[in-house]
Amino acid sequence: MERLKFYADNEKLMQKNKLFCFKIIGALYLGAALLRFAKKVDFIRAAWYEYINTDTGEIENRQIDMNFFYEGVNDGYTDPNDLIKFID
Repeated sequence: MERLKFYADNEKLMQKNKLFCFKIIGALYLGAALLRFAKKVDFIRAAWYEYINTDTGEIENRQIDMNFFYEGVNDGYTDPNDLIKFID
């Protein structure tokens, strides 16, 4: 199972630093999913990709560099996967 998790502000709902968690189809769709949610909230503070191995229960989390993401959005990248860079 793969999920996109992020903390975001949503001024319309008067929420700050709210945790969002969404199941995604796969890492290939991570950029598109993050871009879609970035348009719905005011600001994403932190985001990460979570992979759960359903056989072993092992969880892998990889933090997404949101500065790189927003720089790419501002530069007009058209491929959402070009917006994703992980912090090691």
